[in-house]
Amino acid sequence: MKKILVVAATQLELDQVMGKVQEYSDLQSLDVSTLVSGVGMVSTTYHLTRYLSNQRPDLILNVGIAGAFHQEVPLGSVFQVTKDCFAELGAEDKDGSFISLQSMHLESAVSFIDSEGFMRTSAYFSDFDRLPSVAGATVNTVHGYEPSIEKFRNRLMSDVETMEGAAALYTSLQFDVPMIQVRAISNHVTARNRSAWNIPLALENLASNCVHILGNPSMIRMAKAPE
Repeated sequence: MKKILVVAATQLELDQVMGKVQEYSDLQSLDVSTLVSGVGMVSTTYHLTRYLSNQRPDLILNVGIAGAFHQEVPLGSVFQVTKDCFAELGAEDKDGSFISLQSMHLESAVSFIDSEGFMRTSAYFSDFDRLPSVAGATVNTVHGYEPSIEKFRNRLMSDVETMEGAAALYTSLQFDVPMIQVRAISNHVTARNRSAWNIPLALENLASNCVHILGNPSMIRMAKAPE
């Protein structure tokens, strides 16, 4: 593996990861480029498309914080998101229920989406004991209202919520560049309460695990993660 692109939505996330990488002399020889994609799907798609139109890395490492739908997940936990989805892509029925692309037989309109509504990464880190595999949900509006959270949780079997993951994955698949998405849990998806979040812990653990990935390239598999 020669060229690695580390992508994060914010400079804060990127600085935390790259600051930790630069502490290790054996990683400083890596050919690592960085990209701040901006928050949200539109910005992520634009900036990553612009980058990949001119340069081709061997691997994209998409990193950041996320919310966990399961309350028993400790804050600071780190996962690799091996499948992700555009959680709001569909239609609203007259009774307020959500109609997926699959229900409308339109899943083929968005490349790479399977029958369950997910896209799957084309690379993964094989140390599942350290970085378990989870399903992501990418949204335009992060949840903070209990009734809508419960409705969403009942509709979609996802473990973590982000605002960029599926956009980065979709773009990487379109350009045929392998991508690993790593997310650290900063909060639980509950009624919005920023005082209950722990972003510093999430960023610290995120950075440590990214160093582990970059320091163990033999454990990176250029294939879809096993079910």
